[in-house]
Amino acid sequence: MVKMSRMRDEQSGGGVCAPGALPAAAATRQAGEEPGPEDRDGRTGRRVTDEERRAAEEFNRRIIEASPDCIKVMDLEGRLQSMSAGGQQLLEIDDFEPYRGARWQDFWQGEQHEAAARAVVEARAGGMARFEGRCPTVKGTPKWWEVVIAPLRDARGLPERLIAISRDVTVRWLADEALRASEQRLNRAQEIAHLGSWELDHETGRLDWSDEVYRIFGMAPREFGASYEAFLDAVHPDDRTAVNDAYTGSLREGRDTYEIEHRVVRRSTGEVRVVREKCDHFRDGSGRVVRSVGMVHDITEYATAVELLRQSERRQRELAAALRDTDRRKDEFIAALSHELRNPLAPIGYSLFVLRQAQPGGEQARHALAVIERQLGHLGCIVDDLLDVTRISRGMVRLQHRSIDLVEVVRGVAEDHRGVFVAAGVRFEVRLAAIPMRLDADATRLAQVVGNLLQNAAKFTPRGGSVELALDREGNAGVLRIADTGVGLDAEVMSRLFQPFSQGCQSLDRSRGGLGLGLALAKGLVELHGGTVEAASGGGGCGATFTVRLPLSAEYEPAVAGPPTACGACRRVLIIEDNDDAADTLREALSLSGHVVRTARDGPSGIEAAREFRPEVVLCDIGLPGMDGFEVARTFRADARLREARLVAVSGYALPEDLERSSAAGFDHHLAKPPSLAQIEDLLQGRAPPRSNGAADGPGTPR
Repeated sequence: MVKMSRMRDEQSGGGVCAPGALPAAAATRQAGEEPGPEDRDGRTGRRVTDEERRAAEEFNRRIIEASPDCIKVMDLEGRLQSMSAGGQQLLEIDDFEPYRGARWQDFWQGEQHEAAARAVVEARAGGMARFEGRCPTVKGTPKWWEVVIAPLRDARGLPERLIAISRDVTVRWLADEALRASEQRLNRAQEIAHLGSWELDHETGRLDWSDEVYRIFGMAPREFGASYEAFLDAVHPDDRTAVNDAYTGSLREGRDTYEIEHRVVRRSTGEVRVVREKCDHFRDGSGRVVRSVGMVHDITEYATAVELLRQSERRQRELAAALRDTDRRKDEFIAALSHELRNPLAPIGYSLFVLRQAQPGGEQARHALAVIERQLGHLGCIVDDLLDVTRISRGMVRLQHRSIDLVEVVRGVAEDHRGVFVAAGVRFEVRLAAIPMRLDADATRLAQVVGNLLQNAAKFTPRGGSVELALDREGNAGVLRIADTGVGLDAEVMSRLFQPFSQGCQSLDRSRGGLGLGLALAKGLVELHGGTVEAASGGGGCGATFTVRLPLSAEYEPAVAGPPTACGACRRVLIIEDNDDAADTLREALSLSGHVVRTARDGPSGIEAAREFRPEVVLCDIGLPGMDGFEVARTFRADARLREARLVAVSGYALPEDLERSSAAGFDHHLAKPPSLAQIEDLLQGRAPPRSNGAADGPGTPR
């Protein structure tokens, strides 16, 4: 084996010799020199012929190549010189050459690397080393190996090279690991289950217990008399007779099993435990019971845990029901509040259109008109968010992006809110950057953010205090800071400040309350624009500062609002609305656009007017007295003379279930109050968007 390894190095650089190749000693002899020690048999000194040497080498090569193990030849430093074909297959090596010269011990990691390095040192010193460890193949397949490494000696008996034989023991290793894991699980399960076993020999009267039974009974093994009588002595006095009757009765009556639940008194502590016992009786050929084998299960903790689990599940069900009820009541509250807020908005919007058609007034009138128009859009967005506050968290809000100047947006909102601070007796200072700050954003939504923050500052700043609004540019961001000298924020309020329906300082002044939506909506809208909003306060009475950061862009294309579009095709329109102002102002606005309009104040009169008027489009409120809008729609669809009319529900209720209900009743569209005149005009001209995903054709809906 030693000579074969050396010959492989000499002829092929450490690989397996090619058939017919002569070793270096044979080449020397052909040159006429005397044969060296490597040409003689190490035991007899007899000269070894070339043919014998080749035969021996071929024999050794076949043994190595036939071995299922990984056989490696290395130099004394552990550098790889050759590897058996089986070893290359085990290690998933397609080509050995890249690994020639690599240190074998470096294939191992951690503690196993140290063990491999020690094995190389030990073998180099002339010993034989063994160890086991985990080493993946070159392709990453995990494998476990049993390794033997030993020296290959020269003619003088000195270590010349090293040979390592690695056996793949992955299957055994995994089986051992699985067995150990299984034993651990079994031991743990027994410990958790508090389950012990016992056996009573009826011939000798000896009773043997497992350690777990001793623990259950609170006794050390030497304290137990190993008898049935000693067992009865450990049973609770009140249960002792019942236990004895049950056990002896099972023997007397010829039953094969005995089962009972009873109490025991732990000798070590006097603690009372509840156990369940069960056993099987084993008989000999004559039918006589010779032994009983049973179990003792301590069910005290188990029963307690089961009861606690039942209580926990009951509390979870109650909590889930309470949350569902709270969520339902929240949605109902928002829907109702939204309905109430939309009613005054409708006449404001329609009056704006009338004012535009009349002779323009003075400067004050024009300014008031601009403020009212701007606030109408802002309030419409706020009402939409009240209607479904979860839209932001669910990613259902889509922004109307255009290039805007953040300075102008903030300036307009600040001026609109200045009167709020004057009325509250709060000094309001505004400091804006002198140059435009351009960004691609939804101006209405950003105005809503600034307005919410200003309203919050005004609400929580007492009379005589001050609020400062500052807008600066910091790098590529516009930074808005609103600082007040108000009641401040404590740590508990700060932790939930931006959560929906979260309110603080309610006990001081009920007027400071609210829906708890403003800051949550502001945070959600800012984040939709890629920005951040933060709050800081020194605590109660120290005021608060809210900071909004928004990324700016380089382009700025100011949008110019065009005049109202002229009427296209004039329509016959019937308005069924119980709010007189809303109905009358909408009728006047549509009439100025050239449409023929009639109104009705309730469902029956609306149906009667429709049969006479034959409208093309019906704008019908849902919350009508007596006959609601759903019943009106069903009546229209059932009447052959009216069913061709286009039915449009106009309501402050626009939750998904409201839209589904209106569609089921026969409405073609559902507009959330207050619909803009542009929306109504689009619908009258057949340009209304189709119903999709339960979204109302109302303010804030992308078109």
